[in-house]
Amino acid sequence: MKDAKLDQIIRELNRYFNKYQYVFWYDPEKEFVDELETSSSELADLLGAKVLVMQAREQFKTKRFLLEHPEESYLIYAPIPKPHLTQDFLADMEHYSHIFSAKIEEIIFQQLQEALDFTDENRSLVRKHIRFFQAKERRGSYIRYYDTTRMQQHPEWGIITAIVKISQFDENELLAKVLSDDLHTDTNKYLQEFAKYGVLDDFWQIYGDYFGTDTDVQSLDSLLKGAFVTTTFNQLNETIPGNLNQYLFNNETNAAVFVTRFHDSRHYGDLYNQLSEKVWNECGLAKFLKDKSSSSLIKVTPFKQINELILRNLRLNFHSDGSIVDADKTNEIINTALKKVSDNFRFEYSFLNDALKILQYHPQYHDKWQDMLDDYVNHDYQIDYAYRKLVDNYNTIVNERKMLYQDLKRMIDRFYNNEVLNNSVQEWNNCFDIAEVKNNIRQADFFQQYVINIRERIVVIISDAFRFEAAKELEQALVSDDRISTEMKLMLTGLPSVTYMGMPALLPHDDLQWNGKNVLVNGKLVDNAQKRRAILQSYDENNELLELKDILKATSKEIKQMIAGKNVIYIYHNHVDAVGDSLKTENDTFKATRESINELLETIQVLRTNSVSHIIVTADHGYIYREATIKEQDKIDVPTKSYDGRISPRYLMSKDQLDIPGTKQTTLGVSLKNDDDTNVYYPKSVNVFKAVGGKNYVHGGSSLQEMVVPVLDLKLTSAKSQAERAKIKLASISNIIGSLNMPLSFYQLKPISNLVKPRSFKVYFKDDQNRIISNVATLMADRTSDNINEPFRINLTIQNRDYDRSADYYLVIQAEDDSSDITTIDYMMGIIN
Repeated sequence: MKDAKLDQIIRELNRYFNKYQYVFWYDPEKEFVDELETSSSELADLLGAKVLVMQAREQFKTKRFLLEHPEESYLIYAPIPKPHLTQDFLADMEHYSHIFSAKIEEIIFQQLQEALDFTDENRSLVRKHIRFFQAKERRGSYIRYYDTTRMQQHPEWGIITAIVKISQFDENELLAKVLSDDLHTDTNKYLQEFAKYGVLDDFWQIYGDYFGTDTDVQSLDSLLKGAFVTTTFNQLNETIPGNLNQYLFNNETNAAVFVTRFHDSRHYGDLYNQLSEKVWNECGLAKFLKDKSSSSLIKVTPFKQINELILRNLRLNFHSDGSIVDADKTNEIINTALKKVSDNFRFEYSFLNDALKILQYHPQYHDKWQDMLDDYVNHDYQIDYAYRKLVDNYNTIVNERKMLYQDLKRMIDRFYNNEVLNNSVQEWNNCFDIAEVKNNIRQADFFQQYVINIRERIVVIISDAFRFEAAKELEQALVSDDRISTEMKLMLTGLPSVTYMGMPALLPHDDLQWNGKNVLVNGKLVDNAQKRRAILQSYDENNELLELKDILKATSKEIKQMIAGKNVIYIYHNHVDAVGDSLKTENDTFKATRESINELLETIQVLRTNSVSHIIVTADHGYIYREATIKEQDKIDVPTKSYDGRISPRYLMSKDQLDIPGTKQTTLGVSLKNDDDTNVYYPKSVNVFKAVGGKNYVHGGSSLQEMVVPVLDLKLTSAKSQAERAKIKLASISNIIGSLNMPLSFYQLKPISNLVKPRSFKVYFKDDQNRIISNVATLMADRTSDNINEPFRINLTIQNRDYDRSADYYLVIQAEDDSSDITTIDYMMGIIN
C-alpha cells in the first residue's frame, strides 16, 4: 500500500518541480523517513531533482547548502514538524517554493488550490467530501464545472454539477436533468450519488431557496408539482385553491422560469410532456380549470391538456344553425393558439379556423358571369381552399378525438354544399353562357395564347384536376423565392369539363373534332403520351413530352439529357384525378391535392436548378368535392332508353333533344369551335345525374370549381438567391433590468417579400458568465407591408436571485436558423434584493 502511495506522491511532486526549484516536505509522523533516507538517489532519478534530508535544528545548515548550489533543484524532506514562522529560517525560501504534504487530503487540496484559487477555508470542504475528491476523474469534473462567481459561497454546488454533468450551474437545467432519471428519491441515480457524496441536503436547499418553499421539501414530485401549479395559477392571476395550496411556491418568478425553460427545451420535450401530464392528472387540474374562459386558459402554458379545455369551449361557440358565438373573439383565440401549438392539437385548431372562415362567408350576387369570375379568382376561391384544408385537417386529427368534431364537420359539409357551393353553381349558371367566353381565356386557345410566340425553351406542366385554388396555394409557396417570379392567369375549360376534352385542347392544333368517344387533334387520337408527343413534334421536332414522376426520380445529369436541345416540353402529372376518380380512394382527394402541390414545388425547383427559365403550370379541368350526403331524390334521373349518348354525374352528351328539368344545354361545337351539334346537358345546381361515377369527387359540369383552371406563369433563374432574412430592432430606450417581469418591444425593419424571408428569433437575458437568467421567448418576424409598423411585444421573466449590480448583463437576440447570428445589447441590473 505504501509503495502505491509513494508512486502517487512522486507523480504529484513532479508536477511541482515543473514550476518550482525547491519543494519542502515536512513529515512529522516520519511516515516516509525510511524510503527517503535509504533510497534518496533512486528517488532523485524519478524526480529529476536531488533529495536533501533535513533533520531537526538543521535549517540554517540546509539554507547555506542550498545557497551554495543555486543551479540545482532539491526536494527538502524534513521528518519533523514545520517550525513556527518566527523560528523558520527557511521562510523566505519557502515563500517562492512549494510546501508539500503527503496527506491525501492535502494533496487534493493543493491541486484544487492551484486550479481554482482555493483558500485555507476550503480545506474543510475537501476533508468533508474526501470520498468524492479521491477519484481523479471526479476532481477533474469538479474543476471543469466549477463556477467561480456562484460557487465561492457554495462550493458544494460544484460537486452537484460535476455529478450531473451540466455545462454550467443553472437551477433550471440541473432540476430538469435530475428529473430525467426518476421521480423517486430512493431510485433516482443522481439523488443516490448526491447522498453518497454528502451533498443531498445541499441539493434540496438549492430549491428551497430558489422556489421559496415554506416547508422542507425533499421530494422531486413536490418540486415538480409546486413549479407547475404555482406557474399555472400565477398565469391565471388567481389564488391557488385550498387543496392545492400545499404546492404553492413563494417565488412565482423562478417557478415560471423553470417551467418555461423546461417546456421550450428541445432536449427534454418528451420528458416535459410526460411529467406535465402526470402533474395534470395527479393534481386533478382539469376540475379546477374546466369552467375558465378560453381567454384565461390561453394564457396558461404548462400543460398541453389546456388545449382540450380551450378546444371544448371553442366547439361550443359553433352552433348547429351555423351561427358563431363572439366570432371575433373565437378567431383571436384560435390564431393565438396556432402560434403556440406544434403537436396534434394544431390540426384541431386549424379545423376550427377553416370552419370559421366558411361559416362567415357572405357571397355577393352578380348580374354578369364575368364579374363573378373576377371575384372568384381574386378572393372567393379561398372558400374552396378553406373547405379543402378543413377536410384535410379533419382527416389528420387523431381518431380518438375526431369524434369530438363529427357533428360540426357534418354541419360544415351541409353548409358548404348547400349555402356555398350550390348557391355559387346556381348563380354561375343563371348568367353564364359559354358562347360568350373570349379567346384569351378559352382553354382551346392555350397554345396560341401562351406558348407559340415564346422565343425560349418553355416547360408546360399539365397537372390533371389541379384546380385554381390549389394553384393559388402553389403560387403562395413560390412567391417568397426571389429567384422565381409568378403571374397567375386563368382559363375556362370547355363543356364537359373532363380530361378527354381538356388534354387535347391544351395541345397545339388546327382543329378539334369529336368522334363519338374522344376528341381528336387534327384528326388524330391523343389518348396516351406517345400520341400526344407525336402531335407536339409534328409542329416542331425539338418538342418533347415527359412524365413528372420521371423527373422526380431522375438525376441532374439525366434531366439535362432529357431537356437538351428541346423547345417546348410538356410534362404530365396525374395524381389528383387518379385518386379522385376511384371510388376506393376518392375520400383522399384533398390529401392528393396537398401532395400534388408538394410534388410540383419539388419539380419546379429541380427544373430551375437545371437551367429551365420558363414554366407554366396548368390543368385540364377542376373538380367539385364535398362530403355532404347527396340524397337520391336530389339526383337528376334520365331514363337511359330516352336518349343515345354518354352520361356522367355532372353532364350528359347526346345528339337527342332532351327536356331535363334542372339542367342547361349547349352544343359541343361551342367548346370545340366547330359546328358539332352534339348536345351537352349539365345541372344548373350542384346536383348530379343518376349515373355511375364518384360520390364526393365529380367534374365535367359547369361551375367555377370545375371550369376555372390556372395558368401559373413562372420565370426562373438559377442564380444565387439575393434574399435576406428578416431583421428586428429593440424599440426600448431604457437598458436597465428594473423588474422581474421585463416587457420588451421590437420592430421588424423590412416587410416580408420575395427578398425578405420570415425568421424566428430566441430572446433572453444572460449574465457576464454566459448564464441565462430569464425564460427564453420566441419571436417570429413575419410582418408584411400591411402590418410592418405593428411592434412585437414579449415578456421576459427574470430569475429571482441575488445579482451583482456592478456586473454586466445582456439582452440576447439569436436567430434560430443561424446560431452565429447573435445580437447582444448591454443592460444594467436594477433589481434590488
